[in-house]
Amino acid sequence: PDKETLISLLASIQVCTRCGKCKLVCPMCYPERSMQYQPRNKNMALGMLLEAVYYSQLNTGKIDDRLLRQLRDLVEHCTACGRCMANCPVRIPSGEVALSLRGMLEHEGAGGHPLKDRALDWLVKDVEHRVPKAAKMASLGQKMQNRILDFVPKGWQKRIESPLFSGKGPKTGYTNLYESLKLHRGSVFAPREPEPGMELALYFPGCGGALFHDRIGMSSIMLMLEAGLAVAVPPRHLCCGYPLLAAGKDTAFDDNQAITRQYLASMLRNLAKQGFDCRWLVTACGSCRDSMERTKLTESFPGLKIQDISQLTLPRLASSAPRKNQPVPIYHGSCHCEWADVHKIKGQNMLVQALRDFSGSEIEVSRGCCGESGMGAMTSPGIYNLLRERKRRNLEQAFAAGNEGPVIAGCPSCKIGLGRTLLAMHEKRPVLHIAEWIAGQIDGEDRRQSFRKRVNETRGAIRIVRPTSEAAPENPDAPEELSV
Repeated sequence: PDKETLISLLASIQVCTRCGKCKLVCPMCYPERSMQYQPRNKNMALGMLLEAVYYSQLNTGKIDDRLLRQLRDLVEHCTACGRCMANCPVRIPSGEVALSLRGMLEHEGAGGHPLKDRALDWLVKDVEHRVPKAAKMASLGQKMQNRILDFVPKGWQKRIESPLFSGKGPKTGYTNLYESLKLHRGSVFAPREPEPGMELALYFPGCGGALFHDRIGMSSIMLMLEAGLAVAVPPRHLCCGYPLLAAGKDTAFDDNQAITRQYLASMLRNLAKQGFDCRWLVTACGSCRDSMERTKLTESFPGLKIQDISQLTLPRLASSAPRKNQPVPIYHGSCHCEWADVHKIKGQNMLVQALRDFSGSEIEVSRGCCGESGMGAMTSPGIYNLLRERKRRNLEQAFAAGNEGPVIAGCPSCKIGLGRTLLAMHEKRPVLHIAEWIAGQIDGEDRRQSFRKRVNETRGAIRIVRPTSEAAPENPDAPEELSV
């Protein structure tokens, strides 16, 4: 059944020229640990394994279990970010190859993560209700575990390979974005009275920005309003489906994509009927944006662009004066680049330059995978623990050089991974999403409470929320009033 898949994979891999340009940009490249952390070597090994799969089927009628185990271990050494393909002279789609192989392994019953498979199968049947409840349970579970670990001997903790149980983890929010902003009262926000042709961005918060860290979602909405854009948010929870794709559940992914695409398309049409100019589909997560690009909504809506929140708002907010005398942040370069519609190798540099222009100061860059990779740290701890240890050494060097700023990243999963690392280092400095950091520069540390209060004082089909500069009182000595 997988004959065509195997032929396609072999055709993609076997054109590799062994030049090694992919290793220069791969965030997981760590060849001193094993050849599987080197993308060029992975291509060589993968080509041989796929040929072995072919001969195994010819000789025995099935794939040898040892080959399936080797393939599973190999594809776990890839986050499918696509940076290697951007630097490859023959354009080998190594990320897509890894995703296709995961699908093939799942079809063969060799996915290797039965608990993860059952959890995803249960969640995807009712995303709107089950996923938010599961996020709340995970938040409570993490808080309880952090307390229990104080009574567990350190020696026992070190024997546990999974980072989920071997040490304290960063807390995630219990209250989600839908509850914080009471989206049932209205999920379209405007910085002023709406007028025909007002520019609007449809914000897809995903699980990271809506369920685990509502601060990311609120900061993103605030920044778009500050930039003069109207914002629409899906009033029910939608999953981008990338965890399904990464787990090899391509059929479930396609079904989820169809539901998400239909819902977002309906929202875009209704917003256009209301007179809004819907120009952007915005995310605050690289894997969410990858999934949104796979929906191919831009084919049905030619004027629509899919962008990250930082790419959309940073150029528009460059004139907003940042708060002075702030420590210089350390930017962690996520695997999935935040800057879309450009060469993936140049995208991160463009983001760093935009951050420098906004802040007026140098931005220190910390490269390399954080070791979280969504659920990768839980399902393949032997692979990602090494990457986390390398990231810890890199951060220790940056801290030793005297940098006292926060660590910022453009990915909610990286925010969790970096938080896990800082907890292990007993380092108390904050880990912020880029949207949180920018919002803090504009509206201070209490932005979450003040913005939520301004939003919750409004209701209606279109909720008017004035930008911070307009909402601030003219007399600084007078009691603070909120203009909504």
